[in-house]
Amino acid sequence: MSEQTQSDGTSAIKEIGEFPMRQFLAAAAAGLPPSGTLIDDGTNKVTFTVENGTADQVTFRLVLSDNLWAWKSMPISTDIAGQFSKVTEIGVNSNQRRSEIGLTQDDLAGSIKLDFWKHGVVGLGAWVTARIIDTSEHFGKLITYTWEED
Repeated sequence: MSEQTQSDGTSAIKEIGEFPMRQFLAAAAAGLPPSGTLIDDGTNKVTFTVENGTADQVTFRLVLSDNLWAWKSMPISTDIAGQFSKVTEIGVNSNQRRSEIGLTQDDLAGSIKLDFWKHGVVGLGAWVTARIIDTSEHFGKLITYTWEED
């Protein structure tokens, strides 16, 4: 894994070396803003909102836009002794357009890694991007990711 340094000297982009095509993700060490765009690369567009949620958990919601039909999934992993370990996964498709899960402090450690996958060639999965967020800063929040284009 390598880091790219911004002009202000901070490391904001981290390369995920284990994924093909040298994809990059934005590290969210300072927390997420109330809303924004996770990815908009001309093919995929995923936006997010952060709202108040249940006090003792982080709630993740994945929503499939009305104009999309193919499956999308979001595996959720937590950092255990320097390695990310999968905790759970939520997914959406043309029959179930919204999925969510609330995770407590017992479920999560210091950081949370969210991977974004979609249908690929002949239905096989295609990794799109990832986000790493700090667990403690997001307790009591509902984070909604809406897949708008693919």
